[in-house]
Amino acid sequence: MVDGGAYNEPSEDFTAQIALFKKEGCEIVQGVIIPPDWTNFWTQAKQQGFNPKIAEPIKPTLFPSAMEALGKLGDGLCGPMWFHPTFPFKSSLTGETAQELCDDFERRKNMQWQQPILHYVLGEWLVDILKRTTNVDDKQEIITRVRETNMPMTIAGPIDFTAPLAPRSRHVVPNVVGCELYGGQWRLSNGGKYMYDLYVVSNVAAPSIKVQDRLKPLS
Repeated sequence: MVDGGAYNEPSEDFTAQIALFKKEGCEIVQGVIIPPDWTNFWTQAKQQGFNPKIAEPIKPTLFPSAMEALGKLGDGLCGPMWFHPTFPFKSSLTGETAQELCDDFERRKNMQWQQPILHYVLGEWLVDILKRTTNVDDKQEIITRVRETNMPMTIAGPIDFTAPLAPRSRHVVPNVVGCELYGGQWRLSNGGKYMYDLYVVSNVAAPSIKVQDRLKPLS
């Protein structure tokens, strides 16, 4: 592993990092970097002849708008993702599927679906907690009901705070339950409505999610 070193955000020049990565023959670039800095880094990388096979900048891959801002340079970027229309889950409140929620978002907002739609699950969770609470003014009871949460189905999948704690599970520490994380890759749309489409390319950490295609190396 080659560490490119710390830098101050925002940054206009990544020549030093790019030179180091080229010298060491790096083929995979990974980091948590804000979209404007990634645009600068990725543009300069191309200009300076640094062409890794895989690039995973995390933050810029969250929103379609950030990908569109990169133009064609965003094609093939990947990262850990946490929501997708193909999720096989349904709302515990309405029975709507992930795809139906995304479609509704696009109709209402006239824009491409967004991964933060997953936060809908917080509303599902709140309703479930309140239904099981006998005194909503009793803070301790509400905390207890949180700990007792066991929802077999939400838009984010099952949520079970009563499951045994286990490494590499969705319940690693008390009072925290994780959601499905999959490997996603943004690709230029082939005649679609939007500039980019997000594909599920790995389900190693989320076996209930269906893989749509294999990860393709950057050209």
